[in-house]
Amino acid sequence: MMKFVAQNTRYPEEAQAENAQGKVMVTFWVDEQGHSYGHGTIQSPHPSLAAEAIRVCKQMPAWAPGRQDGHLAAMQVYVPVMFKLAR
Repeated sequence: MMKFVAQNTRYPEEAQAENAQGKVMVTFWVDEQGHSYGHGTIQSPHPSLAAEAIRVCKQMPAWAPGRQDGHLAAMQVYVPVMFKLAR
């Protein structure tokens, strides 16, 4: 998952211009078929970084569905996406 995020994330020009960097915490749900929905952020240093992190998470391939008491169940997922400018 983190390899997918690293390979598909582009640093937004607006955030670079404003020297914005840090961790974006993306949250979403994975349904019983492994599809994600309800993407949002609970932490972000800049709106354009949040938008990029959500974009990448929406592109992820299907997930393995969660299980509860032996049955498939929807689960909430948290994905940290780090943005750091090279100095």
